[in-house]
Amino acid sequence: MDFLTQDSSYDRATTELLLPDSPLKNNVSDPLSFPDSGKGFGSGHTALSPAEETFNPETLVADGQQLIDVLPELRNFEQSNLGQKGDSSGLGFAPVPNNDPLIGVALLGQSSSTEAMERDPLTGVSTLADSADPNIRQAWKLATGKDTIIGIVDNGVQSSHPDLATNYLEDLSADFNEDFDSLEPGENTTTAEEQGWGWVWSPYQGGWLWRFTPGRNYRGWGWGWTSEPSSDPQALAPEQHGTAVAGITSGSGNNNEGRSGVAPDSHWANLSLTAEDITDRQIAAALSHENQEIDIYNNSWKPGSAKFSTPLSSLALEEGTSNGRDGLGNIYVFAGGNDGLLGENVNYNSLASSRYSIAVAAIDANGEQASYSEPGASLLVSAYSGSSTTDLTGEAGYSSGNYTDNFGGTSAAAALTSGVAALMLDANANLTWRDLQHIFVETAQQNDAADEDWTTNGAGYFVNHKYGFGTVDAEAAVKAALNWTPVSEEVSFASDWQQVNRAIPDYDTTRLLGSQVTELIARERETLSDAEVELLHNIPRVGNDFFETSSIQVADDINIEWVEVELDANHSLRGDLKVTLVSPDGTESVLADLHGDPGDSSGEYKWAFTSARHWGESSVGEWTLKVSDERGEEVGTWNSWKLNIHGT
Repeated sequence: MDFLTQDSSYDRATTELLLPDSPLKNNVSDPLSFPDSGKGFGSGHTALSPAEETFNPETLVADGQQLIDVLPELRNFEQSNLGQKGDSSGLGFAPVPNNDPLIGVALLGQSSSTEAMERDPLTGVSTLADSADPNIRQAWKLATGKDTIIGIVDNGVQSSHPDLATNYLEDLSADFNEDFDSLEPGENTTTAEEQGWGWVWSPYQGGWLWRFTPGRNYRGWGWGWTSEPSSDPQALAPEQHGTAVAGITSGSGNNNEGRSGVAPDSHWANLSLTAEDITDRQIAAALSHENQEIDIYNNSWKPGSAKFSTPLSSLALEEGTSNGRDGLGNIYVFAGGNDGLLGENVNYNSLASSRYSIAVAAIDANGEQASYSEPGASLLVSAYSGSSTTDLTGEAGYSSGNYTDNFGGTSAAAALTSGVAALMLDANANLTWRDLQHIFVETAQQNDAADEDWTTNGAGYFVNHKYGFGTVDAEAAVKAALNWTPVSEEVSFASDWQQVNRAIPDYDTTRLLGSQVTELIARERETLSDAEVELLHNIPRVGNDFFETSSIQVADDINIEWVEVELDANHSLRGDLKVTLVSPDGTESVLADLHGDPGDSSGEYKWAFTSARHWGESSVGEWTLKVSDERGEEVGTWNSWKLNIHGT
């Protein structure tokens, strides 16, 4: 679904050999530095080993047994200059040892010490922050994805690509567009998001945004674009997006070719789905295809329709986790979505927000939220989003040639996470789907620690609506998988429907503090200064006049994994409503917030929201749901709600 947007904080422009005679060799003030003890980057360069210091440039070019480094100020170095036999990948993606060619990150030769240069894979830059570091090179010492199979649910994959052909499983692949030529009576379709630049109206932002919406189809008109789905869903070339995704998860290593995937020894199946408009039935078929053989289903896409109903697909997720992989359960990884700038939320996607899925947010090279990445209480983890990967061969893809540096977004973050899941299953093939979720939660690293949304839940876990439990750490996850004790059988609590039947208080400017703020709201669609906008969004509200509350008492003591809230309301503009769940421990889950969803003509708002933010808390006590109207004029009624809790 996703393409690297303008907010990426790096470019791959240039490189320089860091040789013994370089004046930068031990310059601790230089921003570029070698890693400390194999994780992240330290405050300065570390000394090269004696063997490395005696290597000269000619020998480096001849047989690639030396380290190179990337300098921010020098960024136009040709791949050919890095050595024809270079042991590397464009992102340091390659297993150790490896012989895939390098584009500007790290060169680790067959005889070099693996401890001397532990530059992390998938970064593509030398300045990746510790909190964005997935530690994949370290994980390769323990696992490389052997005997695992990843289903690439996407717009197709170029299976003949030289870096993908070796690991391709044709017998497990299928085209779900060709197999479903007609609609059943009453069946609805949705676009699967494809890429496009365009002007997009954002009620959330109160104006037009010129942005790249990776994954969404656009139809052009005049000087601009509309956000209507195109009658021709092929906004991307067939197989373009899926080819990039497959390269991140399963690109071959040790083949003297291009890049290596996160799980270079994993196999992959081409589950072509999103090249055309699709139905719930088609999605369900793809997510359940060969579920005894396929271990992981990577979904770097989302339905293009807001709150698209997916009862069959949701059932497929439940069936796959219950019975797939000989009862251990299939692993479903979903991109969190790229519409954060439009006020979208992972919880508006019934598949990504399912408790059976692992929803992944995108972070940049500084470990901070990528501007497009959607927040949500159902996010489990986040992952670095900038990737150099396989591309359609020739001129047809994102770039000319067989590889591209122009791929990212939550699509890349999800693919990285699927690759890490394959490493975990290589380390321990007996892990259940719930074991993997637990390991991701337990081993995630807190990123962007200064972000104000971080909170500690009642069980002591750091959690954030933007990042879930933090960024994926492949090394920590694989180590945990090796000696993991399986989680006990799942238990659940389901409340009765709690009747509310009360009007939702409308957004009322007279209840805000100060006449100046009232005036600002009256001028909401006019030009405002930055200071006024900040004041408008941050003004405190009086008491609880702006929301209606209802509580459910729970006596069952469950160690929580997931919490679900089923909401039944009526509102003429359902995107006006903010829905917040508060646990007995006081942890808040924002399930829905102000966004540009008008709903349908019936005014019905029936949706199931999900939260992982209460992981590890006890279910015992009073659970409170708050519903507020965040925009004036349109009104609604809260009819009822229901609480479901799952855990051990």
